[in-house]
Amino acid sequence: MGGLSLAFAWLYPSGIWCAALGWLSPFLLSFALLRDPNNRCKKPYRLCWIFGITAIALAFSWLARTISIFSGLPSSIALLVFCLFVFGSALQFPLTHWCAVRLPPWFHRWGIAYPLGWLAGEMVAPRIFPWHLGHTQLAIRPLALAASLSGAAPISFLMVWVATTLSIAIISRRYRPLFVSLVFLAGATLYGYQEMRNYQREQHPLLSVALIQANVSLEQKHDIAFFSANVESYQRLSQTVSPTTDLVIWPESVIQQFIPDSISTVRESRHLPSPLPTQDLLLGSLTFSPQKKPRNSALMLRPDGTIAPAYHKQILMPFGEYTPFADYLPWIAQINDRVANFSAGSGPAIISLTAQPAAILSPLICYEDTVPSLSRDAVRAGATILSSLSNDAWFGESAAPDQHELLAAFRAIETRRTLLRSTNTGTTGIIDPLGNSLGRLPSFSEGILEAAVPVVTTTNTPFTTFFEEWPARLIGWCVALWALIRRIREKTAR
Repeated sequence: MGGLSLAFAWLYPSGIWCAALGWLSPFLLSFALLRDPNNRCKKPYRLCWIFGITAIALAFSWLARTISIFSGLPSSIALLVFCLFVFGSALQFPLTHWCAVRLPPWFHRWGIAYPLGWLAGEMVAPRIFPWHLGHTQLAIRPLALAASLSGAAPISFLMVWVATTLSIAIISRRYRPLFVSLVFLAGATLYGYQEMRNYQREQHPLLSVALIQANVSLEQKHDIAFFSANVESYQRLSQTVSPTTDLVIWPESVIQQFIPDSISTVRESRHLPSPLPTQDLLLGSLTFSPQKKPRNSALMLRPDGTIAPAYHKQILMPFGEYTPFADYLPWIAQINDRVANFSAGSGPAIISLTAQPAAILSPLICYEDTVPSLSRDAVRAGATILSSLSNDAWFGESAAPDQHELLAAFRAIETRRTLLRSTNTGTTGIIDPLGNSLGRLPSFSEGILEAAVPVVTTTNTPFTTFFEEWPARLIGWCVALWALIRRIREKTAR
């Protein structure tokens, strides 16, 4: 039941049910593990692995279809890759138990062993999607705002701690550990309340933006016969934008023809839109240079026809944007020659806007708005607005676009910056620095999302200034190392 609770939390993200199921899941798992503490056989590991397999297989079931469409692999091979992903990702939960049972007795008495084991599982186990249990708490805004300290992992720790101490209270009638965990939970929540009040007291300049969603199908997007028509769809929608708008944003790879990545004016390529809007225009494009492979890029076109230095996607998706190990084993690339061979970028782009000098934009592309370090790097470099260009049409009518938006909302919370998410088919939306939605467009429909969004120029969070996820990562690795040393000593003592 615990695995099902976590699965449904991710299948219906962002709402209060997601938050409630997020709490229920670790409670059910901890209760099942703690009610028979003398069980030293392999059953707890099997229980944890089944918990993980159930949660991941259901929550990310859309991935099997996406792998096939994105990579061009046969359905049977895509299903095999998906199964490997599920079984491998589910090892996080046996790792949680493996670490927890090797911690000293004092940790178990106060219910801290399993929260520390969970932290080790989240921070040490390799994962394609950097999700944390704490991400389920977006609907409980004060608690979610604690992510501005060191990301969502500490929230995961608190949730598992409260769940474990509640199980201890029910099973052993020991209530002091539960009281202590609730005090820390209350402290994190009060911190979030204070952050909310501080932000609401501040005065921020506003930026008028328009996000364009043209709802171009995957077939049209990658059919050369529709390349020009697709761009014209975005131009047609952009022409109806209010002339007082400061910034117009188109999503990822709207321009499918390759453009030189050193381009500095619109006149240098016939593939760029003409005539230009009267506002700054940020759009996704494919670019190239003579010395390097093609790139997935973002270009800022200004009303005077100049182009800011391009941003190039830093984290490429395997089997879609590159073939893993193909540089060392060329024959792997021949298995599926439909996979692109892109080159990754090397850092953030910081772009000042024409109409609003305080607005300094940094783009992210697709998956990158799920990675905390990239947003932090952009803000530390001077960004006052974050923008994400994406094409979530690969996911179809699944929970994936909403899951993507949920993870992205924490980038706004962690950095205290507005996040503008422009997508091809949805979910296009605007997330304010507190993680609130300022508007979104329905999926699989044409539309324009216009709003005046806050530009935060002064607030720097502990996440961006000091910590990022390093405290949780350090603690997780220390716990895993401790467990490994204890395991080695157990074996040598026999």
